[in-house]
Amino acid sequence: MSTNSKTLTSTSDVAIAAAYKPDVQLALPNIPSLGSAPGAADANTWHEATKTCAGEAITFADKKRDATRQTFAMIVMDTQLHTYSFYETKLKEAGLGLPQKKETLTYGIAWHLKLDVSDANKKIATDNSKTLNRLVSAGQRLIALGRKELGIERGQINVSYDAKGVTDLLKIVIREGGINAMALANGNIVDDKLKSIVLSSDRLASRREGLLIGRGEIVLAVTKPGEDENAMVTQPLSLPPEAMVFIYPQLKLADPRIRFLAELFAIGEAVVEEKTDHLVNPETDDPNDAYAARRVASRQYVFHPDGKMTVSPILRDTSVVIVVEPKLDLLDVTVEGHIKFQTFGRRRAAINIAGARQDAFDFEWADAAETEGVGRIKLTTPAASFDADKLKDVGLLIEHVRSKQGNLPLIIDPVFSPKIDLGSVRGLLDKMDAVSQSAKKMRKNDMSVKVTAEAEKLSFSGYSKTEAVQIDAVNSKARVDVRPDDFFAVTAAIKTVEVHGDFSVAIDPDMLVISFKTEFAHYSIHIPSALQKMVRSNRHIMKLDPVAWPEPQAVAGADADAGENTSKA
Repeated sequence: MSTNSKTLTSTSDVAIAAAYKPDVQLALPNIPSLGSAPGAADANTWHEATKTCAGEAITFADKKRDATRQTFAMIVMDTQLHTYSFYETKLKEAGLGLPQKKETLTYGIAWHLKLDVSDANKKIATDNSKTLNRLVSAGQRLIALGRKELGIERGQINVSYDAKGVTDLLKIVIREGGINAMALANGNIVDDKLKSIVLSSDRLASRREGLLIGRGEIVLAVTKPGEDENAMVTQPLSLPPEAMVFIYPQLKLADPRIRFLAELFAIGEAVVEEKTDHLVNPETDDPNDAYAARRVASRQYVFHPDGKMTVSPILRDTSVVIVVEPKLDLLDVTVEGHIKFQTFGRRRAAINIAGARQDAFDFEWADAAETEGVGRIKLTTPAASFDADKLKDVGLLIEHVRSKQGNLPLIIDPVFSPKIDLGSVRGLLDKMDAVSQSAKKMRKNDMSVKVTAEAEKLSFSGYSKTEAVQIDAVNSKARVDVRPDDFFAVTAAIKTVEVHGDFSVAIDPDMLVISFKTEFAHYSIHIPSALQKMVRSNRHIMKLDPVAWPEPQAVAGADADAGENTSKA
């Protein structure tokens, strides 16, 4: 359709329509023009328009590609205006089965396209489930890209509810290769619960002022190096309050435990969370359905009884593995068995204390209460925009490492020792960064990053780029090839933290090891070698055999069942 066929509601809408000339033509007419903030009545108007379009393109296989893509974009927009319960009622009224995954996007697509996952004909029900899985996967991809490219407003895609808004999303669908391509490309499970608390700039500024005052008198000034590396003040500065917004993040005002926690999350990004072949719903989904939701190999932050930590994924036999030797204690408990950050809580905490947001939060250790854990890190903020959010805990549970299915995180074989230790290497990160820029091209062409130590040179080669740094002379040549996506992820993660001193590098035919120190820990990142067809080597990598946390001792004279119930809490 052209923009002339849409419904206009005001003079300003007419002006916008006249100025807007889309390069993507819409196939279905009568798109309402409701602006970027539709009210309740407008939401119903959009819903009815979407229902009409879906009725015209009810079977994706029987209609033109342009119409199905437009309908798909409008359905995704419609699900932003309604709740899960809204569609649940619609599905029940229509006599359609309720999908197992109870979330708005899934129910919205099922309703609009009349996909009955409980049809009496089992083959039809199975086909409908496969179609629904495919479209939900594509919808998740469109939402993620829409938020990234068009912006976020109240947790939703910042899109206008009119022909222009539909076209903006349609452009993304077309660019990504269509609905099927987007479904296959969607490697992440989107969870709408993972939203950061909205912070008040005024409350955050006031909090930072208080934290700064608590440190005593601080003078902001221009300095120059003096004797014995002491800074000499050349010009005191008197900065306006608005300038302090840029100064505060540099002052490291946050609780050191929060800063360490944020650092762990940042370094953990070196472990790529990949989509696996494990079904999210193994009891109902067909393993041969390429569009059925798959589990992600989520990274696990594990505390070991020897005081170390590891960061590695589950559902994998090999991966980048990070060994951490903390200098700061995060847990107010002696580690007597293997324990870890709960995954959902870890993800929620990570987005809330990212970057300069660290200053806004308070850290508190608490009991695990009724949950099956050993304790809890509570993260709350008095700087929240909404008073109700001031009491919201966005921290994480510390839980036992265990899995009946054997889905356990990875560790490095304790007896592993790299063949060649290059010792301290200066200027390493800049060279790694230069080579990692071509990681996408290398991955596309199945090219590895070649890491070679020879004579007095350590070189990184990838695609058409080779970078080298000076090292102490080695007696024999050593080389290891690693996957470009691993190399890129490790480089990007290291760049986000403040490294103290030089890096250390060790090379083994099966693994590259990069070690460094920060204010809070010593890190050793183990990158497995890349074999044929970019398969990661699993040599020297093994699954953790967790040490069970000791059961609480029963109190003399107490009821045995009561003691057992308490131990499971």
